[in-house]
Amino acid sequence: DRSRAAACCQYSGSDDAAGMTAHHHDRSADGASRSALGLLIGSPSGAYFGGKMLWATGVWVFNITSAILMYSLTSSAFLVGLVTFVQYLPLLALSPFSGARADMGDARRQAAAARAVMAVGSGALGIRLLVGGGSTRATIAVLLLAALVFGIGDAMGAPAAQALVPSLVRRDELPTAIELDAIPFTLARAVGPVLGAAIA
Repeated sequence: DRSRAAACCQYSGSDDAAGMTAHHHDRSADGASRSALGLLIGSPSGAYFGGKMLWATGVWVFNITSAILMYSLTSSAFLVGLVTFVQYLPLLALSPFSGARADMGDARRQAAAARAVMAVGSGALGIRLLVGGGSTRATIAVLLLAALVFGIGDAMGAPAAQALVPSLVRRDELPTAIELDAIPFTLARAVGPVLGAAIA
């Protein structure tokens, strides 16, 4: 499978950089490889997959709630599409640069900083809604700005999270870990929109 081989090469290429910042999680010691279930619930990989599930769910929740809010404010399908475009534009534009930085620098710090940026974006929108008042245009502007900030954090964090995987598992466990990496996104696609609609 060419895509799986390419993914393995990508993760292996980032192993050296991630290892410099997380050498204490080295899994190259002798011992049996863990099963898929062992990787999902074991330490430290289990915490990684759990955290990624929460992050991916949060992305979907923000996406759905912002779209519903925009439509409730404007009844404009175009503006609903615009807020989604603004949220995902940084992921398209910045991911190559943030990925290179994660491979060469401290992926853990980058991932933590990215989550903080995402919290600023979602928090700003939440505060605006709680405070209320002001014009509809002002709320729309805050919504678009919050989506942009949230998207920048997402673009910073996604490559950094991927760069962490080689430091959390043994080399012979890496192909399984790569396959499991899609599970949080799959579950989030099912759970996130429901939560987002309930919140909105």
